[in-house]
Amino acid sequence: MPPYELYADLLGRQGGRLKLLRRLGPEAGDPIAEFMALALGYEREHLPSLQGFLHWLTRDEMEIKRESEPAGPGLVRIMTVHGAKGLQAPIVFLPDTLYRPTQAARLLWVPPREAELLLWSPRVDDDEDLAAVARTALKGKIAEEERRLLYVALTRAEDRLYICGWRGVNQPADGTWYQLIHSGLADVAAPAPFHSGPELGLAGWAGESLVLGRPQTAIPQPDLGRHRGTNPVAAPQEGWFALPPPPEALPQRPLAPSRLAEEPGVLAPLRGKDDIRFRRGRLIHRLLQTLPELPVKDRAAAAHRFLASRAPDLPPETRQEVAAETLGLIAHPDFAPLFGPGSRAEAPSWASWKADWPSPGRSTGCW
Repeated sequence: MPPYELYADLLGRQGGRLKLLRRLGPEAGDPIAEFMALALGYEREHLPSLQGFLHWLTRDEMEIKRESEPAGPGLVRIMTVHGAKGLQAPIVFLPDTLYRPTQAARLLWVPPREAELLLWSPRVDDDEDLAAVARTALKGKIAEEERRLLYVALTRAEDRLYICGWRGVNQPADGTWYQLIHSGLADVAAPAPFHSGPELGLAGWAGESLVLGRPQTAIPQPDLGRHRGTNPVAAPQEGWFALPPPPEALPQRPLAPSRLAEEPGVLAPLRGKDDIRFRRGRLIHRLLQTLPELPVKDRAAAAHRFLASRAPDLPPETRQEVAAETLGLIAHPDFAPLFGPGSRAEAPSWASWKADWPSPGRSTGCW
């Protein structure tokens, strides 16, 4: 069987998709759909063999990104602080605040005030004066970024925020999130006992925690914005409320000033090449569109080059006449605002009105 048909049968008739969704959650739907799209795309471009598809798939390093969605009722979303910006949740846990990324760096940029150099210093003990200054500046930038991430982490919770710390045998490094938060809350938070027992599947452990709370004192008010439409507000009904709308007037046909009253007839085949009037208009139109963007001293040469390349079969005197008329129109002081730099090549303009004076055959004039 071709790869797409094989996996479609496994995921559909044999229930593979349902099993994956039950095991991995609804987020697995996007990778499954992308996998099937890859299988279908492979069959369109290659021979549909299963071995070839698997080899082609393993060679390609693919990463699927999906938009983060709010966790619904009964669901827990696990994510990094980098991906939590712009998202909120009623309850947020920070379980790993004792971790601090390794700040070891072997390549150091010397601050610009000294010189633009890249130094190699594999160990802190080997740092000389410039490397020590560069390493200190690097540590400061890393600390600033860590504090920005900490701000994002602390502002994701809507109701409750639990700050936890887990460490192994070694003591945690200085300057971790846990230490920063603990030192900031030590004077304002109240001590409270903390217990973990068999109900959590852990050995009994008791300790002390810090709790900072602000109890709710006001009665919750209904969120009218969230439940808009469930409690409609009665509005006074005017007399026109129950009347049908009046018929709309037919809109007038837009008027095109450049359109002739009658369309030009088709050129007769016996008259030969008599389309010079149309070519002349198209050439002038293109010159009026492009020449204003050029410096004044370069416009004449550009116009002649354009006419020589686009209309080499026209007589030289005709090309000279087209260039002279176009350049004269652009250089005329009365039309400078129309053909200046940044002007629009085309602009719609139309209007209609009722004539107050008698007009032969009609009472409405159009311009």
